[in-house]
Amino acid sequence: MKTFSALALGLLVVACSSTGSLGDRPAISDAVYKQAGIARSAWELKDARMLVGSQSEAVVVKTTDGKSLSGSDLVSDVQRKMDATKQVKGLSVHIDSVTFNGNIATVVTTQKLTRVVSENGVDRTQITTVQQRQQYKKAANGEWQADNTIEQLTANAEWAAGPKA
Repeated sequence: MKTFSALALGLLVVACSSTGSLGDRPAISDAVYKQAGIARSAWELKDARMLVGSQSEAVVVKTTDGKSLSGSDLVSDVQRKMDATKQVKGLSVHIDSVTFNGNIATVVTTQKLTRVVSENGVDRTQITTVQQRQQYKKAANGEWQADNTIEQLTANAEWAAGPKA
């Protein structure tokens, strides 16, 4: 289910800052990359709950096909993928854009997960690439908090040397 790849990468980002301006970009960027490290650890430990933390029930992923996936469905789907993973070869995150509108920031990222999976007893390398958008709101205490909705813009999974997965 490549449409749920955003979950697989698990980047629910919470960024902290004191102003809603371009000056907040470093704080949001740091949070994105910190979450990428957490996602890598979650994949290594095969712990899907680690990706979403205590927010799992509130999370919604809007997939590229227009469907919505609940947090518990997301955790189940990612756990299944983690269980089939023999090795994580890489996880990279690129921040495509951060735009501010008052106390709301919209962050678009592209994430790439490369992992070895066993398919019908054969080890193959799968590369999953997802571009997603998520909004952050500045709380009264100045902290940027991620909205619990992640919108997938694109999702693609393919085998390293073969057809799309």
